[in-house]
Amino acid sequence: MVVKLTSQVPIFLPRFRFSPEVENIIQEQVDELLAQNLIKPSTSPYNFPVLPVKKRVPEGQPPKFRLCLDLRSLNKIAVKYNYPLPDINVTLQQMGGFAHYVKLDMANGFWQMGIHPDSEDYLSFSTAKGHFSMLRAPQGYISTPMWFQSALNNVFGELLFPMKMTVTRNVNGELITTEETRVRLQIYLDDAVLCCETFEILIKMLKLCLKKLLKYRLKLKISKCTFDAKSIDFLGHEVSKIGIRKQEKYINKIME
Repeated sequence: MVVKLTSQVPIFLPRFRFSPEVENIIQEQVDELLAQNLIKPSTSPYNFPVLPVKKRVPEGQPPKFRLCLDLRSLNKIAVKYNYPLPDINVTLQQMGGFAHYVKLDMANGFWQMGIHPDSEDYLSFSTAKGHFSMLRAPQGYISTPMWFQSALNNVFGELLFPMKMTVTRNVNGELITTEETRVRLQIYLDDAVLCCETFEILIKMLKLCLKKLLKYRLKLKISKCTFDAKSIDFLGHEVSKIGIRKQEKYINKIME
């Protein structure tokens, strides 16, 4: 990811104040990120406040936090990277009517995407124990989603286009084989969904996707992936062989 600015006057904002408990959480996160080589010690003239954002966790589990930066001031002078995100309506229309679904979730999403060395100084922050620069794309930067979508489109390449495959179905006890050309992979930011007519097609498509992930050293969060489902939740909709409908929880909110 490349950061381009309309002004080269450094922005150095003071840290937000937190309770000692939150400061300890922030420092623990920083120590983990340093160990994982996701940030580095810095002498950058830029500094943006840290925002520890609570993650969603199952009920009963201890809270977890994601380290984010308040980049509103940087966004005001950033040159936005214009890359189109998928049209949600078109994507959903292409997904309905399949018998088997797989949902792949990229582990730590944006943090799998690197930052150009010339841009690292722009994405800097400090804690009570030091000054650091991001080495991976942060949430909160205006162009991160577009860069990430562009990167994943490049990773999966031809798999995102209509593919001709031999499909064999059991129809009333008789095996019927046809040649079908359809879009079977949809990507929207860190969600990748495979839509397949049969289990055999699912295995073929999954192998192709995993080869791409292995080639580019991208990791999945297995606990958030779904394999061989009859229906999946995607962008607030339930997608299945029957078709597409809004998820019940959103309908209930409207009815209330």
